[in-house]
Amino acid sequence: MTSLPGIATTIIGSVRQDAEFALANPIGGIAVQTVWLAIADLLYRRSNIEHAAASLENVLQAVVLVALLCLPVVAYATPELTVFWVHPARAC
Repeated sequence: MTSLPGIATTIIGSVRQDAEFALANPIGGIAVQTVWLAIADLLYRRSNIEHAAASLENVLQAVVLVALLCLPVVAYATPELTVFWVHPARAC
């Protein structure tokens, strides 16, 4: 979900309370990006792309991405827990 249409699609799915659609869009986008990175890694033989892009910023960005992807899973899997009348991960 690295583009404005992807963000808009996820927001529209959330507003319409279509959780499967809103969650499948970013996960599908990440899957497609991973496939293209794997293809690039196979075709670009001068160096390993993972090694060439290794930096602390990229590792931290990956950690933030994993944490954000865990939020909807936790919201779906946990009971209706509220903190001051608000569920920490659910908007509705």
